[in-house]
Amino acid sequence: MSKCDISIEFDAENRTYRGGDTVSGEVHVQVNKDTTSNGIQLTHYWTTHGYGNTNSGSDEIEILAEDSQLFAGEVRTYPFSFVADRQPLTYHGHYVNIDHYVRVEVDVPWAVPTLEEDYVLLAGETPEEVTGKRDEIIKFEDETATQMGPVLKAILFTLMAPLLVFGLLIILPLVGIVWIRRKIVSGKLRDVVLKTPHLVVASGEDCPLELTFTPKKNFPINGIEVKIRCRESAKSG
Repeated sequence: MSKCDISIEFDAENRTYRGGDTVSGEVHVQVNKDTTSNGIQLTHYWTTHGYGNTNSGSDEIEILAEDSQLFAGEVRTYPFSFVADRQPLTYHGHYVNIDHYVRVEVDVPWAVPTLEEDYVLLAGETPEEVTGKRDEIIKFEDETATQMGPVLKAILFTLMAPLLVFGLLIILPLVGIVWIRRKIVSGKLRDVVLKTPHLVVASGEDCPLELTFTPKKNFPINGIEVKIRCRESAKSG
């Protein structure tokens, strides 16, 4: 079986592109003895890895070469180019990671040598789905979720009831303190309203917020701040 060396060279030195950019480069193939190739193809795609279930998409194939004869020691060069996806963006978190890859496969007798290289995708053109008012978030329910039987529910309730009672004894006083504090603050302000015209925003896009209130009497304000919290979660099973 002949040895096949593959290398992928991106035109961008740092392998970094933005959504909608053209990702281009060259693929170099070299074999150590004469052989016949049944084709060379390049696939670009994204995939998740880390905790939880994996997901992937955008498996688009570009044929770099049809059936051809490869000669020992000769370096064959094949240019490639494709338009980068606009989502999902490259992301490296605590639980979930998203990466974009280019994979090259050389079909030779008795083997399919493969090489895979990653590239970074940053925010670029706004995805087509992000249009209009964008004031609703669609939640997709898991169709494979199983229903809990009545017997299992009864057993779980029996086991959890003491813990729930104990938890309420601790939580209720804390809730009361928070409620009293809010009543004191709301006594000075009436009808505090925070408006978020867009619940769905694209990466790099402004997120407009509007805070309105009418004080009942004059008093100093120490400051107003808005916290944006991002939550990362991974689903398994």
